[in-house]
Amino acid sequence: MNEILTCLNSSLQSTHIEHEQQSVEEPPLKPVKVDSASERLSKSPVKFTQEELRLKLEDVIHKMLATEVSYPFRQPVDPVALNILDYPLIITHPMDISTIHKKLLSAEYDNPFDFVDDMWLMFNNAWTYNKKTTKIYKMCLEYVAHKLSITELSNKLEQRVNDFLRMKCVSTGRVTIRMLNASNKVCKVKPKLKKYYPNQVPDDYPYQAKAIFAFQEIDSVDVVFFAMHVQEYDRRCQAPNTKRIYISYLDSVNYFRPRQYQTDICQEILIGYLDYARQMDYLYVHICVRPPNEDDNFIFYYHPLGERVPKPKSLRQWYQRMLDRAISEHIDIMKDCMDNQTESVFDIPYFDDDFWTDAIEESIEKLEQEEERRGKGMGVKMVMQKRLLDDPIEPDDLTNTANECISAKTNKRKNLEKTASARKIAKIEILNRSDLLSKIFIKMKKHKEVFFVIHLRCALAVYPTTKNSDVLIHCKLMDTRDTFLNFAREKQWEFSSLRRAKFSTMVLLHELHSSTSVKYTYICAHCSQQCDDQYRSEMYNFDLCEKCYSQVKHEHEMARIVHPSLINVKNDENNVNNSSPKSLICPTVQRQQSMQHYIETLLHAANCQNFSCSYCGCLLFKRVIRHTKECNEKKRQCNICKQALLLFYYHAKICEEQNCQVPFCEKVKIKIRKQRLAHDQIR
Repeated sequence: MNEILTCLNSSLQSTHIEHEQQSVEEPPLKPVKVDSASERLSKSPVKFTQEELRLKLEDVIHKMLATEVSYPFRQPVDPVALNILDYPLIITHPMDISTIHKKLLSAEYDNPFDFVDDMWLMFNNAWTYNKKTTKIYKMCLEYVAHKLSITELSNKLEQRVNDFLRMKCVSTGRVTIRMLNASNKVCKVKPKLKKYYPNQVPDDYPYQAKAIFAFQEIDSVDVVFFAMHVQEYDRRCQAPNTKRIYISYLDSVNYFRPRQYQTDICQEILIGYLDYARQMDYLYVHICVRPPNEDDNFIFYYHPLGERVPKPKSLRQWYQRMLDRAISEHIDIMKDCMDNQTESVFDIPYFDDDFWTDAIEESIEKLEQEEERRGKGMGVKMVMQKRLLDDPIEPDDLTNTANECISAKTNKRKNLEKTASARKIAKIEILNRSDLLSKIFIKMKKHKEVFFVIHLRCALAVYPTTKNSDVLIHCKLMDTRDTFLNFAREKQWEFSSLRRAKFSTMVLLHELHSSTSVKYTYICAHCSQQCDDQYRSEMYNFDLCEKCYSQVKHEHEMARIVHPSLINVKNDENNVNNSSPKSLICPTVQRQQSMQHYIETLLHAANCQNFSCSYCGCLLFKRVIRHTKECNEKKRQCNICKQALLLFYYHAKICEEQNCQVPFCEKVKIKIRKQRLAHDQIR
């Protein structure tokens, strides 16, 4: 234990020396206020009993052992058996899961941080000894930012930022930018506006919501420092939202290193997105430059204590400097409405969760209250007059021509009065609607410095545009800003210090990787219920649950498949210490897990647009997909095509995407549907 602490202390000292050498070359930073993240404060202020540590941390060990990728770390490395005789010379302080478990049971840990240090030591040893291309090295980097799905937009933004850093000759940790959500949504028009303009306002405006996050590798750990939520209304959306983008939320935390480039990097990301929007044929981008309140959070929960909330004027200047760098024409929302000759309220762009959607509803409510107060007496008179004019004229005796003339004259007079009354009512409605627009314009004049409208291109000019090849990314955690913020608040994902930001980013990445991975659900062919334990006929791909298997006798041999999550690792703990890793999982489960890994790689390769992607197996599967499309041999004769088609088939069985990019997916799903219908009819 003392040797490990000595090793950790020496590594910390070397880290401080390297940091001091870097700080000589870089401009001095402003002093940071000491908080809970400072090294001068106590590292573990809370005291834990050994029983508390054992109960909490032993679950972590069991969960690690339950994963397939844990087998190289379960037992101490045997240099002789593995024929790596140089291992003791390179790794002076070896560590593994069984050693950590023994130390935990023997009460050698005083606090959770010592346990975490040993975990990091185990992974650092793997990184130190193994090459980057080896499987064990990649196992330690399973849940990192750069392994999230790459899109065309994220690739462009990341390349732009890295080009900027190279131009400034800044050597820093890896910067990764990813689009974490891209889903189709609708902005529903609120009820008062629909009631005020019946049959003139659409029910909703369709748009695509996107969440863009930026990470930097600090001390070998990813830290998120920038986030942005946008709403894209393309050419298919109705006016006035056609070809408009609304940047609904933008937030950052000051953890980028070197610190003096934080502003430049955030502006480069925003400029890169504006350039992308211009290439996608969007005309306008709307931005709200209003800072949050002191106790409010835009995207990141709990900002650093020393981080000041910008004043409205300084935030406005920040955006103006960014737009000056982008050489875009930016004007306030008031001037935009005047330039576009806005004649009614429904000509104002209408965005989801926007300030103006609520402002319009409030203005209509106030106008209705004013009309109610102003027209109490007049309203009764108008109603009585309208009822009088609407009364039907009773026909008199047809033989009396004089009465007919009088009746005709009376009818004509009443019709004229009715028309005049209708004109008065219409005039009042027009005046009221112009009053509503004037109320909105008064608010716009008051807030015009807070809302920017960026003109990306001339509406009449014709420019070459780029086709959007990005696929939809469904992530419940990033579906909306409120979803992520509330989840972070509930889970205490704070960004108040660098240490907390590292932890919050780590669990965020784990959540993102878990949510984007393929979830397997197996349906019993007899009772149509979901089952974890099932019996399968590999020849006919026919599944039965355990209950139906005992009742329904299938004519072909069926093998039992156990779901990997149901393997009880706790009960097999003794076997873990004495058995080889491969003997812990049955061959069927291993085959199932391998198939899951292949399908995940296939999904990534089918959607990936990066030709130099670093995702394991991406380039190989891209070549396989291209081969299946270009192969001239019959599919049953080509071995590569046979294996690929089998993989496509297994993918189609669990695929729920409507526009899946995997080849033959739609055709196979139709075929499977027909087979199930035929099977149901026979049954």
